[in-house]
Amino acid sequence: ELVERLVPYLRAQPAVVDGSRTLTYGQLDKRSDALAHTIGQQAPDAPVIGISSRRSLEMIVGVLAILKAGKA
Repeated sequence: ELVERLVPYLRAQPAVVDGSRTLTYGQLDKRSDALAHTIGQQAPDAPVIGISSRRSLEMIVGVLAILKAGKA
């Protein structure tokens, strides 16, 4: 919810940095929304979704998507 509230103000600002890779707030919001939608389609009845990943941009996208999908 916090990221979604910040997007209109910080859309082009860096939200996550992993070495030389960066996601802006807008990119993070867009990617996590898309993944949350996929989670909702693929696992509509799952009460929780887990994630196993190294620290990375993709992990942050995944965790945010799980929260947005209501599967935490």
